[in-house]
Amino acid sequence: MAISIFDFCFRFTKTGSEFYPWETITPKFEYTTEKSFFELFVPTKETVKYEWMISNAIKVLNPIFLTGETGTGKTMIINNTLSKL
Repeated sequence: MAISIFDFCFRFTKTGSEFYPWETITPKFEYTTEKSFFELFVPTKETVKYEWMISNAIKVLNPIFLTGETGTGKTMIINNTLSKL
């Protein structure tokens, strides 16, 4: 599989800047019996990527539009992102 620029996130550091893979900031999934099946959110590199884009768009008051097939997790990603703000 080919590596793409979209497989990495960019950040500024004290010494410059760097690209790093989304997997390095993807949290581990921890199952809890306190939540129902429909409330579970499994973080993946894609959901972390979309959460990062949404939260940064909100910070700079920039509108963002998510589209996709029914059941792909758009609402879950948005709700999870907003709960972290």
